[in-house]
Amino acid sequence: MTSTLPTEPVQGRINPPVKREITPTMVELLQATRPWVLFCSVLGFIGTGFMVLAALAMVGVSAFAGVVGSGDNKIGGMELAMFGGMAVLYIVLAVPYFFGSLFLLRYSTAIGRLGTDGDSHAMEDALLNQKSFWKLVGIMMITMFALYGVVLVGAVVAGVFAAV
Repeated sequence: MTSTLPTEPVQGRINPPVKREITPTMVELLQATRPWVLFCSVLGFIGTGFMVLAALAMVGVSAFAGVVGSGDNKIGGMELAMFGGMAVLYIVLAVPYFFGSLFLLRYSTAIGRLGTDGDSHAMEDALLNQKSFWKLVGIMMITMFALYGVVLVGAVVAGVFAAV
């Protein structure tokens, strides 16, 4: 079950890399995280499904209310636009959740292969999917902070205009 990582020199590096082995302890520690990674992946897929169902429900309710409603019960154009906008937002938010869950599922699967095969390719697959997951999380965090900044600036500008 012991395999080694490549020891070829990396261009631009001062010290050549040290040869390291994938030890049974490393595999055991990764396998201990596997149930939690799989659990988070399944919850992510379930959450993604609920987001898509909520988007479809918003589209369905707005279409049904726009056709069937009458008088005070009829939904106006502004409300229909809000339902449509929320549906689109839910679908847009479901996409990164889906891919994050997919990366976690692939990570979990590779950890399982690593435990049974002890193959260094399984370790590489596990680390590749873990890297992809954390890259996605980082991009999502940067995006959220940027949106918070835009909302904050918008709120200040709206407050200034409201005071004038």
